[in-house]
Amino acid sequence: MSRHNPKPARTSATAGDGCEPIPGSTWLRWGLVTATGLCLQLPAHPGEGIGFFHGSEDRDALVLSPRERALRRDLARTPLPPGAVKPHQSVHTNAPPISPAERNIEGGALPIVPRRLIPSDAVWTRRRLIHTNEPAAAAPGTFNPDPGGRSSHAFGPLAPAFLAELSARLGRKGDAPARDLLAALPEATRAELLAAGGAGTRSSETGADVARALNAVVSGPSWYDPARFEGVTLREETRGLKDTAPVGDDLARLNRLLLEDAFAHELPRHRGRFGTRPAYDPLFSAEPSPYPEYAGDPVPEGLAQPRRWWQRDTLVPRPSAVPGTPHESAPLSGTNALPRWNVRRNDKIEFQSEGTPEYPLSKDPRAIPPNTQPVPDRYKVGFGFTPWHRYDAGLSEQPFERPTPRLWHPYYQSVLKGDLPVWGQDKFLALAATSDTVAEFRSIPTPSGVSAARPDSAEFFGRNDQAAIQQYFGFSAELFSGETVFKPPHWTLKVVPVFNVNYTLTRENNQLAPDPRGIGGGPNTPPPGNGFVANPSDIGTLLDGQLQRLPDSLSHTRYTDRTRTHWALQEYFVEYHLADLSDNYDFMAVKAGNQAFNNDFRGFLFNDVNLGGRFFGNWDDNKWQYNLAGFDMREKDTFSGLNTFDQRNQRVFVANVYRQDFLTQGYTAQWSLAANLDDAGIHYDRTGAIVRPQPFGTVRPHDVRAYYAGWAGDGHVGRWNITHQFYQAFGQDTFNQLAGRAVDINAQMAAVELSFDLDWVRTRGSFFYASGDGNVDDGKARGFDTILDNPNFTGGPFSYYVRQGFGFGGTGVGFKQPNSLVPNLRTSKTQGQANFVNPGLFLYGLGFDIDTTPKLRTFLNANYLRFAETDPMRTAVLQDNIRHEIGWDFSLGWQYRPLLTDNIVLSFGFGVLVPGEGYRDIYRTSTAPVSGFETFARSGQVDDFLYSGVVAINFTY
Repeated sequence: MSRHNPKPARTSATAGDGCEPIPGSTWLRWGLVTATGLCLQLPAHPGEGIGFFHGSEDRDALVLSPRERALRRDLARTPLPPGAVKPHQSVHTNAPPISPAERNIEGGALPIVPRRLIPSDAVWTRRRLIHTNEPAAAAPGTFNPDPGGRSSHAFGPLAPAFLAELSARLGRKGDAPARDLLAALPEATRAELLAAGGAGTRSSETGADVARALNAVVSGPSWYDPARFEGVTLREETRGLKDTAPVGDDLARLNRLLLEDAFAHELPRHRGRFGTRPAYDPLFSAEPSPYPEYAGDPVPEGLAQPRRWWQRDTLVPRPSAVPGTPHESAPLSGTNALPRWNVRRNDKIEFQSEGTPEYPLSKDPRAIPPNTQPVPDRYKVGFGFTPWHRYDAGLSEQPFERPTPRLWHPYYQSVLKGDLPVWGQDKFLALAATSDTVAEFRSIPTPSGVSAARPDSAEFFGRNDQAAIQQYFGFSAELFSGETVFKPPHWTLKVVPVFNVNYTLTRENNQLAPDPRGIGGGPNTPPPGNGFVANPSDIGTLLDGQLQRLPDSLSHTRYTDRTRTHWALQEYFVEYHLADLSDNYDFMAVKAGNQAFNNDFRGFLFNDVNLGGRFFGNWDDNKWQYNLAGFDMREKDTFSGLNTFDQRNQRVFVANVYRQDFLTQGYTAQWSLAANLDDAGIHYDRTGAIVRPQPFGTVRPHDVRAYYAGWAGDGHVGRWNITHQFYQAFGQDTFNQLAGRAVDINAQMAAVELSFDLDWVRTRGSFFYASGDGNVDDGKARGFDTILDNPNFTGGPFSYYVRQGFGFGGTGVGFKQPNSLVPNLRTSKTQGQANFVNPGLFLYGLGFDIDTTPKLRTFLNANYLRFAETDPMRTAVLQDNIRHEIGWDFSLGWQYRPLLTDNIVLSFGFGVLVPGEGYRDIYRTSTAPVSGFETFARSGQVDDFLYSGVVAINFTY
């Protein structure tokens, strides 16, 4: 990163025109990136610090540390003596002298440094390394603190940058290591360092005097004293060596380590023969192998290897102050102590509602790094160049292995699925096409009606078998503007048109329409005048031409078969990002239009796609999420369940808030308030049947004002997974048809599911309760009903009880609606009004979710069902012997994903209901014989079990 600092003066000597070393220094093997006007002075002895300065007139000044700035001043002011060593005669800094066999200048080879295990609690600091790819040769006349070669742990003369920091350290009071080292220095050197006080010194003899004092400590007795090293963090290597009572070379090594630990930032680290390798490794080898797939242009002149000068930064681990504890709790020392200077931070780019934010590189071309080429936008990086691979080998899971994006491909990068902008740098388009096919085969209690489809159907309940197929074709187009995947989009436009074809086959009349002849059974013309009929013989003249003989069986005719189509704009909305609330992109946004909304985790109360507006967002690093929504409900199509554009005269309002990690990590709590304001009206569905008001009891339009307060939770506590929900309903129904009066609503719902994962099997236990009304005539409505539920609970789409809807024989309403849990005695879940005078439910369930293979999941469920109350049913059918038991519900299902993705999902399921006593009491056939019929074997019997099979196929592209 560059700063626009004034440029330094150009030096007279450069790396290419005879720049000469200062006595006691050589050119180093670790160097700086190519640039004219570069001189570098470093001591010859391994272990000394390094620094550099940049004198080019064509580049901005580099950001230098205080040590580097001090060295830069010293180098600029010190004249270079004659007899400079050639540039290729350099040494490998911070390493022992290399042997002649290692000096392979032609091949550019360096000894390979093996990696060592870095402690997990290491604190990483940055060290700048400079490399020239040149062999080494010692400069004549350099300082040798140990001419006899007796120790490999001696210090060389300290560079001015190290002397500057050491002089600042020696002046501190109460610093025992600094005090003892200061006492070992010659008086003149001591006075010079104390006078410098961190400003540094230009005397070459000062560095040699300090090195002699340090080497006297290294070659002397053990320098370890508990009082002296109180508060100093020792490396693991130092502690281990200290405890062995070392002698000889090991003692010198220990003293060197003790000095380095005591003056961690003021003395250079030894990289000699310590028995361990350096604490840091190069980020890449000295001989990087060429990228196997690169076949670009030839390397320009001056960049071909071996290169003389290049630079890089590497991370050097330094043990934390308190071993074994997180580094956040370690005390700060040295250059890390507060307050700090020259600290850089990355500023957050503020939200801009329009356009792309201006980044520094786009404002100032000089900020572009050298040897780089700008591209139009970041999404084109890699396209047209070398493909980027996430892993070293293999072709699996390589998201960018294809350098050119595709147009329609579902897995490679594509413009039409939101991977790349369609224009500019922040406008994306995501397209998707879906096909959902649901085929269902079932048996449900079916009245034979006023005109049976087949002869000999004298009983009230006839043949139960039915078949239905629903085919949905959907297309989704989403246009949005945004920056990255971590930041919410600025705005979003989305439309989802859906086309439906549905087919239904029954075995009895009256199932497809109130008219036994089916939908469109005949013209609704007035009957002929009968004023001339005076005796029975005149009836023939009256009905002449008005009658038509029917076939013996009406199966597979328009009386029992139906095919319908419907087109809907199921979703269409605009979403706008209002503001960011924190650096972690806590935000506020609004959405308006036909949109999906689910009030709770499992869809118990309100789960629908409808017209409305929504204000939503999050807070406190996404720990809190909230929604405030209102919906003006649209009518639903009778056959497909899709939306229409007709107003339903019903409004729904919802407010909820979520809290992640509530009380314990992994558990999310939710609180919600909801209101269902359903106004009076009269409405007939597409079959011609009345759905509002319900056609039983006292038929009269009425208003429903129902309010709900809910508490829910979902997540895990330890190894136990938990989902729970509670709703309290209150309000008023201005005229309940079964009660025959206005009623006050006071009803409850509770559900809980506990599960435990053991390897590839999840065992679930479930309980569901919906309160029932025990007294229809008391003016209190205690039976719980929903707004528009679509629950995923206790078997979900495979459960017979959950999936199927049952007609309440002889009443014109449903005992229970399809894809619902509550027996609410209403005409339709989507088109009827809520009814809070109902029997309620107890459900106890046990299930298993089994990951049979990575592609196949198996679901097993068993549920026991009972009515909470039976008085509403007894009142509706004028029968006093309805018991509480509904029966046992068993289901088995599979979900198969052949591609291990959701692009193709195949679901198969089978469920049965074994009727209990209460269910038999409701759907028992007539026990009285019909005159003229001799067989009564089925009189009073109910099917031993009712079944439902479902096959669902989903394709998404």
